[in-house]
Amino acid sequence: VLESQGFRVIPVSDGFDALLVIERYQPDVVLTDILMPNMNGIDLVSRIKSFRAELPVIVFSGYRDALVRNIAGLPDRILTKPMSREQVLQALNSVLTDDGRAT
Repeated sequence: VLESQGFRVIPVSDGFDALLVIERYQPDVVLTDILMPNMNGIDLVSRIKSFRAELPVIVFSGYRDALVRNIAGLPDRILTKPMSREQVLQALNSVLTDDGRAT
């Protein structure tokens, strides 16, 4: 879906790989789940924001209420699963245009 909209997608298998990709490729936005092997999404978001606070992060979770209590203020957007294609694209457009970047 994202590639069909012109986005370059770099998939990773866990939070540690995500940190390496962020350092190497300097992405414009990060999309992550909460439940992942080796490093959960809460820890990933916290680490991203500690060294690149301006990097927009969109988090997906089936547990939105618990998530909001645990990392309120850290991710730029939280999408509750299941989410539609339109919701994902709308969230991307929102975080990418909020800081002046083009989609």
